[in-house]
Amino acid sequence: MGENLTELLEPLASQFRALNLPEALTHWGHPFFMSIVMFAMGGYGAYAGWKGRILTATDPKTAIESKSEHRKIMPAMFAFMAFGATGGVLSLVIQKHAVMSSPHFLTATLLLTFLTINSLISFTGFGG
Repeated sequence: MGENLTELLEPLASQFRALNLPEALTHWGHPFFMSIVMFAMGGYGAYAGWKGRILTATDPKTAIESKSEHRKIMPAMFAFMAFGATGGVLSLVIQKHAVMSSPHFLTATLLLTFLTINSLISFTGFGG
């Protein structure tokens, strides 16, 4: 499957290679920007969700606002991460790395799996 994915993305990857971008940008650009998404959006979204749970008993209005912010930002973060995983695969093809056995691919798959499981749990109302 990795070879098929590489073959599919190779025409686009070769166009990026033709730009002769600096190696540091090619290697670290994608992880840098995805870490911003993960820490900024994920951190704020997690904080808003946590704040909503903690304040439920003491300040219901603020709790509702925090939960609302969490519900807005976390689906957007999931979408950015899913699209970012596609960009990560392209980045690996540009660098001529094996796609499916890459630690990057495995990390992204694990992250998206956990985010999917978490969202499925939330859709069940946390079992309650």
